[in-house]
Amino acid sequence: MSNLLKFYRTAAYLKPKQIRSQIKWRLFRNAKSKIPLSELHANWQYSADVLEPVPVHDAKKILEGRFSFINKQLRLGFPPKWNVDEIKLWQYNLHYLDFIHFLTYEDAKKVSIDWIDKNPLDNKNCAWEPYPLSLRLMNFVLVFYGKYINELQRDNEFNEKLSRSIAQQTCSLINQREFHLLGNHLFENGVALTFIGHCFDGEIAQASKKAGLEILYEQLPEQFPSDGLHFELSPAYQCRMMWLLLSVWQQIKSHSLGELIKPYIERGLHALQALCHPDGDISLLNDSALSIHQEPNKIFDYAQKLGFKQESKHGNIALLNSHYYGYKDEKNY
Repeated sequence: MSNLLKFYRTAAYLKPKQIRSQIKWRLFRNAKSKIPLSELHANWQYSADVLEPVPVHDAKKILEGRFSFINKQLRLGFPPKWNVDEIKLWQYNLHYLDFIHFLTYEDAKKVSIDWIDKNPLDNKNCAWEPYPLSLRLMNFVLVFYGKYINELQRDNEFNEKLSRSIAQQTCSLINQREFHLLGNHLFENGVALTFIGHCFDGEIAQASKKAGLEILYEQLPEQFPSDGLHFELSPAYQCRMMWLLLSVWQQIKSHSLGELIKPYIERGLHALQALCHPDGDISLLNDSALSIHQEPNKIFDYAQKLGFKQESKHGNIALLNSHYYGYKDEKNY
């Protein structure tokens, strides 16, 4: 009886779509993809410098095998031991591979090959869950088909290995979109799939673009109300969301989606600015913490390079949809 009551109390707060998706998730998430696994061919014209998704990682510590996430450091070697007896959030951070942004081409290649070889699709760790899949795909694309595109084009063997892995990971993500959770998880799925779809050619890329755009067209108006703050009301998440939208806009602004997301970026930057202290750090509202996502000032600089102008405004703060109100000037908040 207690389990039935628990089920009722949980389901009562879910949308019908979430319940249907939860059932589908449990029954079919491990089903074989209907999309034939084929090669991906990059067609992305890398434009300008892309901002890293996280604050700077110490490359020296990484190469020494010291990995630090959520205030806990472990010595895992380099490349690291991938199956770690640690809480899932720590494991997630390891499998995002955010740190490859701060490595040389050869070191980023070495750790990526090791990840591919030691984390096959049937691996039982969390590496192939949709959230880490989404973040890792973005990192692979930005680092190797962006920052190190010249090196990759001269490295045929690794290029082929990496593109095969990205194709397999993309098919897995299409099959595991997190409609049962919604929120920032589903949004990350949509951005990653859209990115893959615009970065590559082929059947998988087209399926990825279609799946990603469907999510973004549906979720943008739902997750970003008119005051610009992401509906989870976290300044830390707002940094991540702005990084995602700016990264997408930078690469596909000529697509109709570019015009769609432009006002969301403008309002979102305004909301982020309203929630930053005079020292530039975010307000620790909701579940926010410092140094998890990219720093606000770097996001504002990135936005300015892409043509989004922001004026520092002092005075009253009123984010009406989010119910955040306050006052700020040069010294006080």
